[in-house]
Amino acid sequence: MRTIIVIIINFFITFMALAEAPPVILEEGKDHYDLGLNLDILEDPTGKLTINDVNSPKWAEKFKRSEEKEPNFGFSESFFWARLKLINRKNNNESFVISQNYYLQDNITFFIKNKEKWKEIKTGDQYSFNTRDFKMRSFSFLIPPKKNLLIFLKISGSVNRFNLKLKTEKKKLRDEGNENLKYGLFFGLILSVFLYNFFIFLSSRSRSYFFYCTYVISFGLCLAIYQGYAQAYLFPNFPWVSNNGLSLMAGFSYLSVNLFSINYLKLKETPGKLLFLNNLNSIIAIAVILSSIILPYSFTVRLYVISGIYILVIIFLTGLMRALDKYRPAYYFIAAFGFVFGGIFIMFSMAGGLIPTNVLTRQASIIGNTLELILLSMGLGDRFNLIQEENINLQKNYAKNLQFEVEEKTESIKSLVENLDQGFMVINEKGIIEDGATQITNIFFHIDPVGKSIPEVLKLDKEKKEIFYKWMQNIFKGALAFQDLKRLGPQSFESNNRYIELDYRPIYVKGSKRNINKVICIATDKTHEINLEKKLELDKQNVDFINKSLQNPLEFVDLIFDSQTLIHDFKFEENGDKGELFRKFHTLKARFGQFNLKILANLINEIESAIAKEDFENIDSSVEDFDLELKDFVKKNRLIVEAANKFLVEEGNAVQVPEIIKKAQSFEDINQYIEFVKKEYLLTDLKTKFERFIPLVDEIAERQGKAINVEISGDKILVDTNKYSNFINSSIHLFRNMVDHGIESEDERIEKTKPQKGKIKVDFKSNGEGLEIILQDDGRGIDPKRLKEKAIEKGLKSEEELSHIKNENIVDMIFMPGLSTKEEVTEVSGRGVGMDAVRDEVHKLKGKIKVSSKIDEGTKFVIQLPVLV
Repeated sequence: MRTIIVIIINFFITFMALAEAPPVILEEGKDHYDLGLNLDILEDPTGKLTINDVNSPKWAEKFKRSEEKEPNFGFSESFFWARLKLINRKNNNESFVISQNYYLQDNITFFIKNKEKWKEIKTGDQYSFNTRDFKMRSFSFLIPPKKNLLIFLKISGSVNRFNLKLKTEKKKLRDEGNENLKYGLFFGLILSVFLYNFFIFLSSRSRSYFFYCTYVISFGLCLAIYQGYAQAYLFPNFPWVSNNGLSLMAGFSYLSVNLFSINYLKLKETPGKLLFLNNLNSIIAIAVILSSIILPYSFTVRLYVISGIYILVIIFLTGLMRALDKYRPAYYFIAAFGFVFGGIFIMFSMAGGLIPTNVLTRQASIIGNTLELILLSMGLGDRFNLIQEENINLQKNYAKNLQFEVEEKTESIKSLVENLDQGFMVINEKGIIEDGATQITNIFFHIDPVGKSIPEVLKLDKEKKEIFYKWMQNIFKGALAFQDLKRLGPQSFESNNRYIELDYRPIYVKGSKRNINKVICIATDKTHEINLEKKLELDKQNVDFINKSLQNPLEFVDLIFDSQTLIHDFKFEENGDKGELFRKFHTLKARFGQFNLKILANLINEIESAIAKEDFENIDSSVEDFDLELKDFVKKNRLIVEAANKFLVEEGNAVQVPEIIKKAQSFEDINQYIEFVKKEYLLTDLKTKFERFIPLVDEIAERQGKAINVEISGDKILVDTNKYSNFINSSIHLFRNMVDHGIESEDERIEKTKPQKGKIKVDFKSNGEGLEIILQDDGRGIDPKRLKEKAIEKGLKSEEELSHIKNENIVDMIFMPGLSTKEEVTEVSGRGVGMDAVRDEVHKLKGKIKVSSKIDEGTKFVIQLPVLV
């Protein structure tokens, strides 16, 4: 009974430990930490809990681990407690600063133990700025350099949010300076735009400029309050501004922007209800202004958020309607307010807890407002219409001169490229090839290209044709640089063993560096260079094959024998298990890839595709093609095969009878002699068979831009490897999947603060009559959610079936045939066959295989097998 009680208590303690957020560990070389995911959160609807209450065991169990980097509770009247544990492993006595970076938090209470007593600090935007310990926008608290600390924070207000950061004092001051510089530039832009348009208003007396200036200054003050600058520099001893002042400036922003819209878009001259709706917006804006003066902030904050969204929609729709009327200033209007209102919408939604809080959502209003200031200033200037007729006449005369210049340049370029064995074609905006194409293009494309479209000349299919015309539209729009776009066009043409490389050059409109009049397509015959590159690549593959076959003669000879056996079995057992056949060919393909025999591996890939589609006619023809290619390969490489067989004998892999007879004379006990023969000639250390996979890992890793270190260690386990041959061959899939699915790229590992080089460890353990092989990597791990989605997508499992499987057992589904998390099939993985093959071979040996995985920590396979001698 006592044992059961101890087990229950240990389980309960373990469960509670997992339910808590991890502590923040202060380490050498790191000067800042985001605290959101290290917080335990407790909601107190009554607001009556004290620090002693929440630190007691009764309430400590009710804290919930934070799942967000910036927990956002939106509009709430509850109090919220956050618990944080710090473990200091730094050797110096450097102090840290905790900062609450939501500048509109009404009330904040900070608790930290000082000599067994709780030290309490109260602050928030309801308090005067001069009461803060750190004279900066954020609410900051000094953390002494102790080894272990327990900290509590309590917040309350109309809108509640934890945006907590932990930084060294130096880091905090440096970051605050950078933020001040960034916002200083932004508010400087606001002031510059205001003064620029205000002086225009003084000279033009235009109402549009007046309302625009009012909008710019009121919106600037609104952002200054929201970002904490008004409290720090404009109204340090006036807490009312941080709350009701925000809704007051928001109301003025709504009113001024609405009046600006009415004047700028000339709504008084338009029929319909647009004017009525915008006048209603003005009334709502006045209501927001009045409520901010006479009503509490808890009410006005909801009013200005809801009103802002409504006014946003009406104003944007108004601009859109005027744009549909082809009123040109409206184009600038919807573009400008599309950006700024998008930013405001994100800001309001974040304040209401509708969307998560992050760097982009916090700065969305600033980004949008910056673009809006620029576009609206351009729009106001555009209202001063230039003389249209003069522009039209200038354009007509210019078009004539431009056509002459184009023809002149075309002739010049034509004479140049004809001498370079290159062809060129001039393409207009519709993708049609104009007169003047060089004669050699007829040879390149087997057609006279003049008057035809590029898709017709290049024989593009429907999908590529659509992509081409979209590409042409973007080129002639001139919105993006030509150098960035030209790589997206057709890059080559292949026909009759000829390879033509395509390049493009723009002909700009005179006086412009962006507007394009025509495009020159330059065609270069690269057939000779491509053939030479292919030959060099083939020679490289042949050299690699020879090296690997002579370095691993036993594996090479086994591969040829196993291939011939599989072809024979297929021809005489066509009605066998197709799944088993699929697995055998898949393993065979991986082994050919190990020797860099890509032609044979590709032929097996075609067999796999035919089996997967149950295309039985193509299966037979594909196997026949593979059989013929294999026979031709063995014939061409007869000397290599003979050399590999010779190496088997010379390196001791074949039994030498005279040596065995000679050794027998030195043994008196027959049992000792039999044991010697087993160890020296019949049994092999299983560990050495896995060492051949190291070059394979290096090769795949290099192709995928990864760096991986393979460690193979453990006990010496002597077995008859012939009995394990199918298992050893199928184990190649474990290594290929660890490289392809598991280990991240070097850049991705650096971002995750992992060592730049990945690791795969293989450990062999002997336990009497059995052996254990442990393979593990330190990669990205297996995502259970992704496995579930793929299982449902491929129809292997239903949602109801998956709901009964525990998360820790979900990873076992990687052994299911046909299940792969890869989006596309590659020569390395993607068919969902490899792991199935490994499991089957383990089961044939009466063994077991288990898998466990943790996201961003890695995956571990444990294989238990009997010792077969």
